[in-house]
Amino acid sequence: MSGPDSVGNSSEKKLIKIDVSSDTECPWCFVGKRNLDKALAVSKDQYNFEVRWHPFQLNPSAPKEGINKREYYRKKFGSQSESMEARMSQVFRSDGLEYNLSGLTGNTLDSHRLMYFAAQQGLDKQHDLMEELSLGYFTQGKYIGDRGRRMFRVCNFPTTAGLAVLGPILLLDNITLYNNNYSMDDTKRGLASYSGRGLCWEFLVESAKKVGIEGAAEFLQDPNNGLKEVNEELEKYSANISGVPYFVINGIQKLSGAQPSEVFLRAFQVTAN
Repeated sequence: MSGPDSVGNSSEKKLIKIDVSSDTECPWCFVGKRNLDKALAVSKDQYNFEVRWHPFQLNPSAPKEGINKREYYRKKFGSQSESMEARMSQVFRSDGLEYNLSGLTGNTLDSHRLMYFAAQQGLDKQHDLMEELSLGYFTQGKYIGDRGRRMFRVCNFPTTAGLAVLGPILLLDNITLYNNNYSMDDTKRGLASYSGRGLCWEFLVESAKKVGIEGAAEFLQDPNNGLKEVNEELEKYSANISGVPYFVINGIQKLSGAQPSEVFLRAFQVTAN
C-alpha cells in the first residue's frame, strides 16, 4: 500500500512491506487480518504500509463441487470439531461477528485467482477483497469454492459481451449453454439460472464489485487467467511454510498464526529501526 495504495501518504514516513500467505477458507487468517488492520490503523500516522496477499491452499485436492462445511469439519477433526466451532464462535464474537458454519466448503483456487487479479488494480482493493470474501464465507454461509458446484447466475452483460462472443456453445463442467437454452444436472437444486447472456461466479463477482474491482466476471470465465501467477506465488511464498496465516514484515520479521495487534505493533517498530 505505497503511495495511492498505502495507509498514510507522507513521503517522510518509513515504508513497511507486509507479505501475507493465507487461504480464503482459513478462519484464523481472517482473525489475523482483523488484528493486522487494528495495528495498521494505530500506526498509520507513523508509517506507510504496503500489504500484499499471497495464496496458500490448506486442501488443494478439495472437491470442486463443494461439500457441506460442518460435515467436512466433523470428518476432519472428529470429536474436536464442536469445541473448535465454539472456540471460533467466541473469537469472532469478540470482534463483533457471528461465526457461521452453514453452506459449502471446497477448492479455493478461483478465489486466489481473483485475489491476484484484484492486486493488479491496487493493493488496497486486494486487501478490501480479502475482507469481503471472508465476511461472506465465515459469517454469511457464502461459497467461494471452485466452479464445479458454485452458484452460477447469469450476468446482465450487453449482448455484445454475451454468448455471441463466447461462442454458440459454452461448456463449463455440468453446464452446457446453447444460445438461449441451458441444461444442467443440478438445475432442480437451484444452482444455476440462465437468461441468454453471460455467465459469472455470483459471490466472487459480487465481492469484487463491492470493492471497486472491474472486469472480474470476464477474468474468471477463462480458467487459465491468473493460474500461472497463482502457482508461481504458491511456489515462492507457500512452499516452505506449513500453516497460515503467515506474515513477513519487511522481509525480516516472520510471524506465524493470528497474532494479536500488539505483536504487529512491536514488529513494525523492530523493522522500521
